[in-house]
Amino acid sequence: MMPKYLIFAMASYLIGSIPFAYILVKKITGEDITKHGTGNIGAMNVKRTTGSWGWFALDVLLDGHKGIIPVVLAKFFAPIVGLDVNLTCYVAIFFAILGHNYSIYMLPIKGRIVGGKGLATAGGAILAYNWTFLAIALFIALLVIFATKYLLAGQIAVTIAMPIYVWFISPKDFWFIALICLIIFVKHEPRLPGLLSGKEPKWNIKDHHQVKED
Repeated sequence: MMPKYLIFAMASYLIGSIPFAYILVKKITGEDITKHGTGNIGAMNVKRTTGSWGWFALDVLLDGHKGIIPVVLAKFFAPIVGLDVNLTCYVAIFFAILGHNYSIYMLPIKGRIVGGKGLATAGGAILAYNWTFLAIALFIALLVIFATKYLLAGQIAVTIAMPIYVWFISPKDFWFIALICLIIFVKHEPRLPGLLSGKEPKWNIKDHHQVKED
């Protein structure tokens, strides 16, 4: 059984590792996204680097599919090869997020493994696993973001509230959802002092960097 789970793990990691944000920014601006903003390979840094919410949305869609595809494959193939569907989905979700956060494809490009913070990929994976979890997460995030005007506040709120929600609604998923939320929280934790001190940029503040016109 274990080699079969390893196959799903490796496939999910390789799919999750595709650095769409790096590729998009390189094609759009010719610049290296890791040299701008937070240096992360994620949607918000696409916005910071290109100045475009459109490219941000496209990257969210692409990164989300890095989570969706492994889970869909897990649900389809697990029964065929005799694996537990839930456990296979857990493996697919975890390694897809791991791939996004630590992309092996960036090693030959940057000489080191770098990535994003896992939100879009985790969102896509959770959507494919149980869409109601994502619906609640989005509701919590948007509620907190509109109340505080801080994107980070909404992201942090989700990592805290979701394990509590899942504990009551689907206890079998609690420990896994808690693990995923912990991974995402740890990725965002360095920015927490800025949020608490009021130095974190609010969501409606425009970025100064814009794409140069030809």
